[in-house]
Amino acid sequence: MMRNQLSMLLIGAAVLIASWIIYSQHGWVTSDSILYFEMARLITDGQWQAATTMFKWPFYPSLIALVHMATGLSIQTSAQCLSIVFFTTSLWALIKIVTQLGGNQRAQILAALMVFGSTYIVGDIMPMSTRDQGYWAFMLLALLQLIVFYKHGAIKNALAWQVLVLVATLFRIEGAVYILALPLALLVLPKPRDNVNTIHLLFRAYVFFMLLGILGLLAVVMSNSINLDALGRLKELLTGFSDIEQNIKQNLINRVDIMRDQVIGEPFKEFAWFTFLLSLFSISVIKCFFVAGLSPAILALSHTHQSRDLLDKDTFKLLSFFALITWVVACLIILKVNILSGRYVVLFGFVLIAVASVIAEAHLQRWKHATFSIKAILVGCAIMILLGFISNVLPKRDGYHYEINAVEYVQQSLADSKQQSVLYTSEKQRFYAQKPYEDRNYDEWQYLVERIEDGRVNEYEFVVINLNIKADSAAKETYLQTHLTQFKQDKVFYGYKKKKRTFVYRRIP
Repeated sequence: MMRNQLSMLLIGAAVLIASWIIYSQHGWVTSDSILYFEMARLITDGQWQAATTMFKWPFYPSLIALVHMATGLSIQTSAQCLSIVFFTTSLWALIKIVTQLGGNQRAQILAALMVFGSTYIVGDIMPMSTRDQGYWAFMLLALLQLIVFYKHGAIKNALAWQVLVLVATLFRIEGAVYILALPLALLVLPKPRDNVNTIHLLFRAYVFFMLLGILGLLAVVMSNSINLDALGRLKELLTGFSDIEQNIKQNLINRVDIMRDQVIGEPFKEFAWFTFLLSLFSISVIKCFFVAGLSPAILALSHTHQSRDLLDKDTFKLLSFFALITWVVACLIILKVNILSGRYVVLFGFVLIAVASVIAEAHLQRWKHATFSIKAILVGCAIMILLGFISNVLPKRDGYHYEINAVEYVQQSLADSKQQSVLYTSEKQRFYAQKPYEDRNYDEWQYLVERIEDGRVNEYEFVVINLNIKADSAAKETYLQTHLTQFKQDKVFYGYKKKKRTFVYRRIP
């Protein structure tokens, strides 16, 4: 009973924290969020084909549309409600994984505090309205079921693992890698019980997937055609390695040549590829270990013989295999697209938090006998977690909402104007102004220049322009002064440290 009360208390705290952080954003969105919102609007209007044309993995926008239609809330508010649900679900699953790892109630509290103090997971990503949050929630639920299945072998847990990981894959295609690889841990890990048949366990862990595979194969045979494009993003599972090969030929080889000739030089030129790949893989390791903050990484690595004894060995080994897959996926993403967002490795961070919470609890149990270094680690990590939590819940710094402030200023100015026409040059500005969706991730400067050159800019009373501090910003400002002759600079809104700027130009009466 006490354990259930603690879980409810932590979930309640998560709901309050998530709600407050989302409220403090004042409607701030990302470019990806705008895409999902527009897809949800199209799905609500019955324009399914138009929505899937924008992005071929529409499960998350469909959920937003479903909540919107069921509750009558706005599309953005519906997405924010989903974010709160996903966040609390992730925390609940993490708490249960900590229990499976051997953690007591204090370890569960420590895990929750580490999550609340994570400036990246909670402060940056949680309020973004992204599909990653649903992916994390269902992947952690699936992992929990696989852990229980590995220990006890119940078919209900095997089916639950398969259904939940399939739902996670509907959020992000990377989930398919876990479908294929994670149950293979049953082959390499020790048997949890002497009377367990490993092959029998593996069959149960894959039985639902095999059934779906057979149905998919029958569908292909009956259609008498194999069209990879019809698979949508599923075809990435078949073309992923060819995409990596193409990226190596088009981009990475040139970078290796630069490293060989201009960085390491003689006599180490033959180590160029080794050095380059080592750098990429090191980046993925650093991202994985510090995505949840410094404290979980430090605590997880501060284990002693006594703390290791408290870790449930079966759960720890399965979590380690899960973390390894996450790192491999991160490496594949780098090789495929040359970037690695922290969102792709947050699952590794959750594993670190689970392990760190149990180890920290072991250190606290032996506080009187702990060494000075262990005590210093605990105190230092506690301070970092507290500072992270304060940073997450404090109101946003000045300049955080500079684009929102610019749009609000223009709309207030329009109240006294006869001409209600504004040229917004970014997709965020149009969203904040509740204007129709046009596109995203386009060249905002080119978008503006085209309208200046063909004279369309003269149809507007205000022009709102993002012009961040860069090497060419001075030249662009000169261009605006010489070409926007019918306008004057009315106001400038600055982002953090004044590196980001939004200019408001107003027509000269």
